[in-house]
Order: sequence, then structure tokens, then C-alpha cells
Amino acid sequence: MSTSIPLSLDPQFFSPTFVDRFWKKVNKHGPVPPHRPELGPCWLWTGATNKHGQGSIQRGIGSQSLILAARASWIIHYGVIPEDTPCVLHHCDVPRCIRPTHLWLGTKKQNSMDMVAKGRHRGGAPVGTRRVLTPEQHREMLAFYPGMSIKTIASQFGIGETTVRRYLTNHSLL
Repeated sequence: MSTSIPLSLDPQFFSPTFVDRFWKKVNKHGPVPPHRPELGPCWLWTGATNKHGQGSIQRGIGSQSLILAARASWIIHYGVIPEDTPCVLHHCDVPRCIRPTHLWLGTKKQNSMDMVAKGRHRGGAPVGTRRVLTPEQHREMLAFYPGMSIKTIASQFGIGETTVRRYLTNHSLL
């Protein structure tokens, strides 16, 4: 446990108290993921969480923005997160876990594909895998609406609700 601020935090507007505040919200005696016991126990975030169960913490002085606890853990342990792999993902699949050896960097597409591969996908098309509808499918979609909800249409065609709305309002896609 370090009380000094790593150099990688300075350009990202973290307060001098950030690292101390971070470590006060960590329980290193979490559960061992049953599907990945070789990882060892999770380090669970005990502070605030978002609607997805992911930990979050204020960056600090002069900054009102929150940062996800897993991202903060990555920065504290490994440094700046590269722009080409902006997502901090979990080997353990525990949203509150911040243990650095349970984390890995990936793209949004990799995040989506990991979610699908692990059975956590809840509908719509994963990022980077969206398909374009044929003109026939577009006409079929138009025939369903407004008698069928956008959510149902999205499920029927295997695309996201935003994509359905785009197709319903943009007839030039035909």
C-alpha cells in the first residue's frame, strides 16, 4: 500500500489524497472466482458503485469526475491506459474487483465479445459486430412498426434499439 502518488496519476488530475482514499475502500479478502480459481481471491471495492455494480471514486481536488475503481487500480499499478485499448476488463467477471492481476486491457469490441463469450449478453448487437439490414429486412421492419415495440423489433432482428430507431426514421436506407 503506497501513500505517494504514482507519476502516472499527475496528468490525469488526481488529488494528492487519491491513493490513500483508494486503498481505504479495498477488501483484499474477496471470493475466489469459481470459474477461474487460479486467479486467487478478488480484491473487492467497498466504496460507491454504479448501476452495473462497478466501483467508482472521485478523482479529487478540482475535479468533479468519477473514475471507475478498476481503471484507477490499473493506473495505480501499471500506469496510463493507452488510447488504443481504453477498456479495463475483468478475467474474474466480478464488477467490484480491482485486483490488478484480475484486470486486462482491451477495446470496446473485445469487451463486447468477452461479454458474449461468457454469456452475459442481454440483447442487441455487441459493439463492433452490428450487422446492416438488407433492404428486404428494412421493409419488413417498417411493416412491424408501430404495431410492435422497438425493443421487440430489435430482439427480432438481433440489433440494438438505437439501430432500429435509425432504420425506422431513415427511409433512404432502403
